[in-house]
This record gives sequence, C-alpha cells and structure tokens, in this order.
Amino acid sequence: MATASRARDLRKFWTLGELLEKNRLPKTAGSAQLKFDVSGVILSVVRNGDLIAISAPSEAVFVPLVGGRQFVCWYEDNEDHVVFSRFTGFFAGTDESPFVVELADWFVGEISSYPRRDFGPRFYQALVPERIADYRKKWPDSPQPKRQGEVWVLPLPFS
Repeated sequence: MATASRARDLRKFWTLGELLEKNRLPKTAGSAQLKFDVSGVILSVVRNGDLIAISAPSEAVFVPLVGGRQFVCWYEDNEDHVVFSRFTGFFAGTDESPFVVELADWFVGEISSYPRRDFGPRFYQALVPERIADYRKKWPDSPQPKRQGEVWVLPLPFS
C-alpha cells in the first residue's frame, strides 16, 4: 500500500516533456533567464551570467521552489549501460544572484523519494549540514547559525 501511495505522490511532479507540451516551461527563475533543450540524452544545467541553460531528456523532473525563483531538476537513468550513478540532479535559480549547483547522486536519490506536497521544506532542510541541524536542536533559544553561500556562521558572545 505504501508503494501505491508513493507512486501517486511522484505523479504530481511535472516532467520537462509535460511542461513543454502544456507550454508551461518557465522563462525565468528570479533574475535568471532560462533556456530549455528537452531533446537531450543526459541532464546538463549550465549558467553563463544571468542565463541558465537546461539540456535534458523529456523525462527529467522539474520542481519549482520559492515561487519559481529556484528549482530542482533531476533525471533517473534506468538503462543497463549506467555504470557509476543512475541519478543526476541540479539545484539552480536566483539567491542573491543566479546560481547552479550539481547535486550528489546519493542526495538526488534521497530527494526523489520526497512527496510533492512537502518537497520544498524537506529539500531545504536536507541542505543543512548535520552539525548545524544538531546545534539548532540542542540550543533552539540561542542565536541561530546563518548561511552565506556554502559558509555557515555562528554568532558568538563576547567573552
């Protein structure tokens, strides 16, 4: 029964092919301009200034986040020729400026199982390093760590 429920949740994710058919491929992600090629064989997401180019198979999944300012795009290759990893994924869009980050294959495998209804919060929580998450749980009333790009900072009291 759990498998059927998971399958229903996964159907709620839009593929790039479905978005193309419905003429619903986004043109922007925040200040970044998006350009799609849905005839690709592998998933590739590249940024050049304010342009993010996505080349992917039509079966690649596209999940918009934070009102379309950011997105996650992944592809699961189930072919027999896959040697290293069957998952490829990217997190991209606009934070302070346009960005593209390739996600680790094990991470894509994990997030691809998240149900659509709470994908965004679970995805962002999974990005938080374990030590930071532990700190937040252990000292919820203390000043909380802040993130700037890949750097996390923790306010320390004067001694």
